[in-house]
Amino acid sequence: MDVLIIEDDLEDRCSIEGIFSEHLPDFNVITDSGCNCLDILKKNNPHLVVLSLNISGMDCMRVIEKMRNISDVPIIVLSERGCPEMINALEAGASSCMRKPVNHREFVARVGVLFRGGNHD
Repeated sequence: MDVLIIEDDLEDRCSIEGIFSEHLPDFNVITDSGCNCLDILKKNNPHLVVLSLNISGMDCMRVIEKMRNISDVPIIVLSERGCPEMINALEAGASSCMRKPVNHREFVARVGVLFRGGNHD
């Protein structure tokens, strides 16, 4: 299974990649800093998207809406700001939201919830 991680902060991106490497090794990680994410989504058809809302120069709410126009892929949104921004992301079409820095155990549990009982092959 493929996961697209959209994060422009190198430290945060490495942290998320590390979670997949250590706890979710069945996922093949694809990363992007944001500018090509919609093209990558169309081309690679990942099983999961992890999107940081803190990417400079991007209207991430609009990106979520555009993703929803082309795919029903589960989207986990990561935010440093918290509640109002996460509510907006959910209303735009995100599947789940988490605050940064990410708690590894909670992240793994949320990925599990997204794939529990569904066929995402």
